[in-house]
Amino acid sequence: MQDKRDSKRLDIHLTAIFRAPDVDDGICFASTVDLSASGLCLLTKVKLNQGQKWPFELVLPTDERILLKTEIVWIEEWDVLVSTEYKAGVKLTDAITPTIARYAKFYNEKLREAVCSKDDIQKVSKPSLNLDA
Repeated sequence: MQDKRDSKRLDIHLTAIFRAPDVDDGICFASTVDLSASGLCLLTKVKLNQGQKWPFELVLPTDERILLKTEIVWIEEWDVLVSTEYKAGVKLTDAITPTIARYAKFYNEKLREAVCSKDDIQKVSKPSLNLDA
């Protein structure tokens, strides 16, 4: 599948919680495969349909939860041993809201960690000035 994403994918595994009417208690869990600035890839046991608009609650490593409004862009069926799982490409559909701002902040923090080492970040954030020149 061709990557049409404008931003870098980050391999970050988080829990996503959503409600599905065809599941007994209605609460379902998924795991993120990766994140980008405009969406995420999920792995779930519940079949989602392309084009569906779906709210997901994303659980950050701090246990903070972010409610994201999304749309399912693509879905792949995976046969795993005795069960079937689904991998789904999901795009964010919210406008700029506090929730999307929090997601963007989390993504940018992880992107910075992936691109720069801690020493590199310190060098950029604390430039040295040569006042003798």
